[in-house]
Parts: sequence; structure tokens; C-alpha cells
Amino acid sequence: EEFEVSWLVLAVAAHKGFAAFANSSVNAQLLQRGRRGLWTLIVLWFALTGPVGMMVGMLLSSKLDNDGTAIVTALAAGSVFSVGITEMLLPAFRDKEGMGWK
Repeated sequence: EEFEVSWLVLAVAAHKGFAAFANSSVNAQLLQRGRRGLWTLIVLWFALTGPVGMMVGMLLSSKLDNDGTAIVTALAAGSVFSVGITEMLLPAFRDKEGMGWK
């Protein structure tokens, strides 16, 4: 179990690193336009959602029975699926360049 947890932590850390890079790339224009307050708010939101989500998950997992765990897992999987489709797949198909590869 410890081995699996270490791989999970590594995967989350790698994902968070790539997401942070993407977040900073997209929001760099806010700094250039003098919107430092909004940029700071976005950075703080991004930085806090992961740890807060993990803490909520840890608290809920210790209190849920098997049905409750299944419901929370299904909601989490549905959220990931939804983000994958709406934020990644659909924009990729809107871009006509390279459609032969898609």
C-alpha cells in the first residue's frame, strides 16, 4: 500500500506542476495589464484547492461507509471525466489544424 501511495503522490505532484505551468502561462497577461490583485487571487485559489480537497477527502473517507465512498468516488470520477471532455477534448476538435491526427 505504501508503494501505491508513493506513486499516487508522485502523479499528483507532477500533475500539479504541469497545471501550475499552464496556469501561469495563461494568466501572465493579467500581470502585464496591471491586474495584480486578480492574478494573486487566482494563484492563491489554485494553490489552496489541492490541499483543501485532499483534507476534505481524508475526512470524508474516514467517515463514509461503502455506499458513501462509492458515491463520492463516482462524483470525483464524473468531475474528472467532465473536465477532460469539456476542457481538453472539445477544444482539440475545434482546432482544425492537424485534424488528420485526431
